[in-house]
Amino acid sequence: MAKSLRSKRKRKFRAMKREKIGKRNMVKMKKMLGLNEDGTRDVEMKDMYTVTTTAEVLRKKDEEMEQKRKAEAPEVKVVAAPDGEAMEVDAKKSKTLVNSHGNYPIWLSSRSVRKIKNKRQKKKKYAW
Repeated sequence: MAKSLRSKRKRKFRAMKREKIGKRNMVKMKKMLGLNEDGTRDVEMKDMYTVTTTAEVLRKKDEEMEQKRKAEAPEVKVVAAPDGEAMEVDAKKSKTLVNSHGNYPIWLSSRSVRKIKNKRQKKKKYAW
């Protein structure tokens, strides 16, 4: 197979195309690396990047997580228990599982959320 005139011609054109594209790509790569035609660098590459260690990255990540936790901290109510001790309780309704912002917990599936919403709507509809 692949010995016909048409396939030979196509192979020839592809080889010519590879040469043209190869020259263009070489120019682009040298430009990206900052190399002149003689192979010397005209720009210092240290200005283009910063080196960080994994410890720094992890520390920044931990700080961001702490800020998120502080910003998203749920409202806490202090309730007095019958034995006299104070107890902290999240500000959410126990039956609907909705917090003060109107959101449902992450662990609750979307199907369960729909069921709870439907029950609430039925109660509102027929409430006298």
